[in-house]
Amino acid sequence: MEEKKRNYTNILLILVLIVVGFSIYTSMNIRTDVEGYNKKIESLQKGIDSVMVLNKELDKNIVSLNSKIKNVDSIIGTVENNVNKIKRNTDEQISNVDTFTFSDLEQFFTDRYNSQTRTTDSETSN
Repeated sequence: MEEKKRNYTNILLILVLIVVGFSIYTSMNIRTDVEGYNKKIESLQKGIDSVMVLNKELDKNIVSLNSKIKNVDSIIGTVENNVNKIKRNTDEQISNVDTFTFSDLEQFFTDRYNSQTRTTDSETSN
């Protein structure tokens, strides 16, 4: 019986050694994986940092473009105001022409084309 106890003890000792060896082997693999994950994390952090730098540059470009857009908008507003003024003046002149009599129109065109003829004559005579 004592031999059986020794055999059980030896078997138990071998099993304990196997479990201890396996746990040591597994913990070494875990450490290796942690190092790999740390490398991946560092790589991802570098990528994040470069994206943040690009985002800052894009933000600066956005601010610059927004100010340019505001300038263009103000120019467009000025042009629209000028167009509206010209349209009003043209409408006034058209309504004024409607009030001219035939004699007034004839006099207007006579004066206009006589002044252009004089300018053309003086330019060709030089």
